[in-house]
Amino acid sequence: MNEEEVLKAAWASVRETRNQLLRKTDFTQLPDSPLSVEQKSEMAAYRQQLRDITETIESPYAVVWPTTPSF
Repeated sequence: MNEEEVLKAAWASVRETRNQLLRKTDFTQLPDSPLSVEQKSEMAAYRQQLRDITETIESPYAVVWPTTPSF
């Protein structure tokens, strides 16, 4: 693998991790979610931070994952 392919694979790994984290929290945004309005809002902000990772980070090796809200 050349450097470009390694970088492409690293970004793919970041996206896969992000997508897994989003899938794990999908239920929090459903109308019948057991979370309060405040908790849903907090989780929505967390999910937006996850979506923004690939737009705001310049290197797949510099990703700092946001902390999952705990309730």
